[in-house]
Amino acid sequence: MPASKSFHVLNGDCLLENLQYVFDKKNTIVWRECLIEGPVLIKNFWANREKFILETYSECKGIYSRKVISEFQNFLNIDASSDVYFWFEDDVFCQINFWFLLSQIDANKELKLHRVFPIQDEQWNGFSRLKPTDAEVLLKTSKPIKSKDLELGKKLWNAYSEEDFKTLELLAKSENQIFRQLDEVVKAIIKLKSGNLKKELKLIYQTEKSFEENFKIIQYHYGIYGFGDLQIKNLI
Repeated sequence: MPASKSFHVLNGDCLLENLQYVFDKKNTIVWRECLIEGPVLIKNFWANREKFILETYSECKGIYSRKVISEFQNFLNIDASSDVYFWFEDDVFCQINFWFLLSQIDANKELKLHRVFPIQDEQWNGFSRLKPTDAEVLLKTSKPIKSKDLELGKKLWNAYSEEDFKTLELLAKSENQIFRQLDEVVKAIIKLKSGNLKKELKLIYQTEKSFEENFKIIQYHYGIYGFGDLQIKNLI
């Protein structure tokens, strides 16, 4: 019986750059969406997402299809019975993307799912300091995503996409070993969607300092969100 294939789902191009020579490119999928912002309702999902990205980030038409939808199609086309390793960080940005991908898993394919964890620290650095030589070590410490974990991921996505924050708060109390610091993540999501985060960021933003200096301050105090500079610019 042939050995099952292994696929690696990465949380962005920075991680791809670090691991591009570690895994076979054919078995590497890069997720480039930012579902922490913009419309996420299932109805007209991809059309709405593309419109939002094009308008918000001034992307050229066709880029979204090539860089996001095509990679998602590769994800859906993963061979049945394969091992799938999700390389996602603990912050809000990554977790919401992770929940969405779990919600799209076809149970009939009997995939063997795993989550690869970054080394946990208080600064929410995730994989930013990852070296190619670390990949094998992290793979050995990955954990299988069991059916109850998959179901929890799908429920988290559904509650988030419907802005059902009461359900999100209840789900945050679920015992699990796949979604670390879930309670903190959910509280951060609610602060973001309520508009309170935006108010806080405007209060701490110092106009006499450069954006780069302000960005470092925001990253230090709000690292849980995993925002890049473009998301911060949209918020302030």
